[in-house]
Amino acid sequence: MHKQKKIMKKAQILTLILIVAAILSRFVPHPFNFTAIGASALLAGYAFRGKFMAFLIPLIALWLSDLVFNNVVYSSSYDGFVLFTNGAIWIYGSFALIVLMGSGLKKVTVPSVGLRAIMSATIFFLITNAAAWFANPVYTQDLAGLISSYLMGIPFFLNDILGTIVYSLLLFGIYEAYLSGQMNSIRIRR
Repeated sequence: MHKQKKIMKKAQILTLILIVAAILSRFVPHPFNFTAIGASALLAGYAFRGKFMAFLIPLIALWLSDLVFNNVVYSSSYDGFVLFTNGAIWIYGSFALIVLMGSGLKKVTVPSVGLRAIMSATIFFLITNAAAWFANPVYTQDLAGLISSYLMGIPFFLNDILGTIVYSLLLFGIYEAYLSGQMNSIRIRR
């Protein structure tokens, strides 16, 4: 039993490394919204199983990368130092829901991870575009404005779905391969 606890501790460290790598991938050139952020939130929910760390790690990693984007990469777009991205409550709230979705995953299979990846991109799309509709004066505050907000987000949504699927399969694959290898080494030694 002691070896299994040690393996799970190492798996949590691996999860932390994967989440940081996923967030850092935002800084590598990529198509808009084709990122590993949603995948990192799903993995955190699954690997940390409802612990405070499942929420804390991906949200802090996202916030730190937002600080760099807002204050270095896009600093010319702002008048001063930006602590939180516009609409941060909706963005981070979406990711908290994605962490919850990951915590509900019982068994890692390609269909179960793929479905959760699609659902998490959809949750992010629905929440953040509704928030954009509400906060942005470009959109009329009626059903037509809401529909317009969603229509404008479709190209980003498609990339988000594809990126979240690809990165979820990659991150979960690495995590499961590690666990499988470690558990097999325990069985072989017995």
